[in-house]
Amino acid sequence: MKHSPEPWIIGEPRPGSSGGTVVSIGVRPHYCGEVDYNDETDIANAERIVACVNYCQGIPTKELTTTLQGIQGDLKDAIALLRTEIRVTNLLLTDRERLLDAIPECPAHGQCVTYALEWVEKQRHPWRPVSTAPRNGTRILMSCGPSLYDGPTTGQVWADTAFDDSGTVFHRLPTHWMPIPELPENTP
Repeated sequence: MKHSPEPWIIGEPRPGSSGGTVVSIGVRPHYCGEVDYNDETDIANAERIVACVNYCQGIPTKELTTTLQGIQGDLKDAIALLRTEIRVTNLLLTDRERLLDAIPECPAHGQCVTYALEWVEKQRHPWRPVSTAPRNGTRILMSCGPSLYDGPTTGQVWADTAFDDSGTVFHRLPTHWMPIPELPENTP
């Protein structure tokens, strides 16, 4: 079966009808449906039908149906993917805020990008060259290669031999240090 040829219009009422008609004015006029001019929904539906038919001129109905079904499937897949991406993005934004809140403020400037980047880098690589260790009595972890030393950064650490608090002698000087991390809380 072949549909009435385009273009379609909303035309004058047919003889004996009180409303307008959807008319194909292709080769010869063909009345496709009646429109009640007193019903706004009827008028809107007729305008939509006419617009769709005229827009799809030259496209076979079977192709339209197949294409629309494919588009609907593609849209459903795209919507599912977008929902997943939105969920992941929201999780990332939550993590981002949590991480930003964890970065301490720069003592000199408050929220400072350079300080924040340095802080993040220190968290990624906590061991630092011993030449950058504090020398003010702060307790730190020090590495002498495969062994650790936990003690104050007093002058004795920087001598030819290093001692821990119990008097154990380290015959190798520390090469790296890191701040002593906070211990985990005891939870029942």
